Amino acid sequence: MANNRGVVYAGPGRVEVQSIDFPKLALDSRKCEHGLILKLVAPTSAASDPSLWYEAAPRSYGYGPRSRVTGEIIEKGRDVDS
Repeated sequence: MANNRGVVYAGPGRVEVQSIDFPKLALDSRKCEHGLILKLVAPTSAASDPSLWYEAAPRSYGYGPRSRVTGEIIEKGRDVDS
C-alpha cells in the first residue's frame, strides 16, 4: 500500500478524506500483545456518527468514525485469538 487514508471530522458539517499514519502494533516502545491491526474491507456508521454532521455531540477536529468495521487481520499480538 503506497498511502493510507481515512475519513476524519474537519469541522461542523464537514468530513474529509485525509492521509493518516499507518498504525503500529505498539504501546510506546513495547509491542501491544493484546491488540490487532485490521485492513478495512467494509465500513458502516455507528449510531453516534450522525453527530458529526448535526454536532449533537461535538468532536475534536481530526476525529475519525471507526466503531463499526469489517476487515482482514494484518497483524495481531500473541494474546489475540482469531
